This record gives sequence, C-alpha cells and structure tokens, in this order.
Amino acid sequence: PIACILIALVGAPLGILPRRSSSNLNYILLAIIIFQYYMTQSICMSLAENNQMTPLLAAWLPNIVLLIIGLLIVRDKAKLA
Repeated sequence: PIACILIALVGAPLGILPRRSSSNLNYILLAIIIFQYYMTQSICMSLAENNQMTPLLAAWLPNIVLLIIGLLIVRDKAKLA
C-alpha cells in the first residue's frame, strides 16, 4: 500500500507542469522510475530468498529508494515554482 502513495509522490510533480513541451519527457521519466522500483523489488526479494539480505531490508529498500527519488523531485519542482 505504501508503494501507491510513493508513486503518487513521484508522479504528481512530474504530471503537473506549466510547460507542455517537456511533459512527454516527464512521463517517460516516471515510467523509468516505476520500472526501477519493480526491478529493485524483484532483486531484493531474490536476495532475501537466498539469505543474502535480511527480509526486512529487502521489503523496505525499494520503498526507501522510491521515497528518496520522490523527495528529490518534489524539492526540485518546488525550486522552479
């Protein structure tokens, strides 16, 4: 459930822009970020199944990475406003 909130945190600033010319680029960036989230989640779960990473860290690491990316995007978009 937290992934939905974090994806909204990343997607909202990218979707709301005054310039139309860069909006397609922002949608592509959002798709890459979401793809990165699911790849990180898959890799972490594989590492946890092989006992190379703790299950707690494997469950939360993709969310933490997505939160950091979301906060960086919000901070950058707030500077532009």
